[in-house]
Amino acid sequence: MGSLSSKDILSLDIPNSNDEPINNEHLKYLPKSECDLNLEYTYYQICYSETHRMAKWAIHELNILQSKGVENRTNDFRADLRLKNPVHSSDYKNSGFDRGHLVPAADMRLNKTSMSESFYMTNMTPQNPGFNSGIWNSLEAFIRKQIEPYGPAIVITAPVLLEHESYLMIPSNVTIPKEFYKIIYFYESQIMMAYLIPNQHAQGKSIQNFKTTVRAIENLTDIDFFSELPNPLEEILETQL
Repeated sequence: MGSLSSKDILSLDIPNSNDEPINNEHLKYLPKSECDLNLEYTYYQICYSETHRMAKWAIHELNILQSKGVENRTNDFRADLRLKNPVHSSDYKNSGFDRGHLVPAADMRLNKTSMSESFYMTNMTPQNPGFNSGIWNSLEAFIRKQIEPYGPAIVITAPVLLEHESYLMIPSNVTIPKEFYKIIYFYESQIMMAYLIPNQHAQGKSIQNFKTTVRAIENLTDIDFFSELPNPLEEILETQL
């Protein structure tokens, strides 16, 4: 399937009763890639792969209201029934892998809707427990701390899923990614960051050991990021290390 148009986007019919404004800034910067389904949630969007039974990427905006929010975790892991063959929370049972968020729950503390929607299984991937609670958690916390000095950010989070690569799966046929990446664009400060981290415990290493460029991730994944930016600016930002 080629690039998706608006008719291919499946939206949740959930009213926003929290009175907080919904900022859809992230919708301006959807990565250019092939998606089996483009799933829209109130505060984020994902490109879903039916082959791997997970998102190819997730995108959301992170701002000060979200990073300083007080909503508690709902832990209501659940299937997205818009899918013909949805992944259920029980599919991860005894797999040895965590139900690891792409869009972090701690980025969705604005209100109950944002927090609860982060627990759809379409936002989960099989993550090594040491990775999920270690280096990945550190990266998520680091990004939230950058909102105060740099302003709001567009955050793209994804597993690396390559066509020519073979992968192991958990028993429910959900692919186990070998690597994950995050791309962060602080659009008011014109700063771009990227990190590529193996799906394993990174004992003794810091997130700075895994810093890379957006261009390197584009070359690895064959996904085009931030093509909406003027070409000269895109070139500068995507080659920043």
